[in-house]
Amino acid sequence: MRILASALVLSLALPSLGRALTLSQLETQTRTLLRDTASDTNFQRFSTAQIDTFLNEAQRQMQNDSWLYQGAFSMGLTSGTIEYPLPVDYISTIRVTIASMSITQVSFQGLDQNSTNWTIATSTPNSYFIDSFVSGAPSNIGFYPNPKFTSTNSVFVQYVRQVPTLVNPTDVPFGGNSELLPYHDALPDFAAARGWQLLGRPDLSTWLMTLYSSRATQARANLNKQPNWQPGASGDRGPRQ
Repeated sequence: MRILASALVLSLALPSLGRALTLSQLETQTRTLLRDTASDTNFQRFSTAQIDTFLNEAQRQMQNDSWLYQGAFSMGLTSGTIEYPLPVDYISTIRVTIASMSITQVSFQGLDQNSTNWTIATSTPNSYFIDSFVSGAPSNIGFYPNPKFTSTNSVFVQYVRQVPTLVNPTDVPFGGNSELLPYHDALPDFAAARGWQLLGRPDLSTWLMTLYSSRATQARANLNKQPNWQPGASGDRGPRQ
């Protein structure tokens, strides 16, 4: 019970308050929550490599839980070319526009049901599909109908990204995205929960994981708020970049 109370005090005392935390600082916070702060590595229960593994797992889990880390890119179309490669960090599309007009996502099954020779039809695309069956390469984005024109940067894609792995001591979570700075302190909660689980303390592990989950949920809720909402408009904040 004394350790649990100490962990509670430490966790509440550690929030980043919108300050970017580096991997080195996250390691320190995690060790503090694990009471594994011996300066002599011979007396540490977890190596730096193990702590970093926990923290990178935490970052990936937070992204999987909430899809907080997003990006966008522009691309051109080539007449007669249906599919184009997506970025290597692609997870899912949020919004796709052609010439500033939003187009909808469709499936292969839907296209096949409408026409068996849909790959032949040419026109201005009004929908897109994701081809995830590209062997040894990132997914492709395809357009229907087949583009009948060549353009530069006419397509704008907003998408959910994979988070970069934290490797160097100065690396910052979520690619350094400034909107996500207040939520860096959730990562040591998750990492320390993993550590306490291995040390045979499910009570501490469960408590810290609950705290992590609460912070991850709050992050998603905060980032979708509309503090400048005006009557007459509707919808949520929409996709972030």
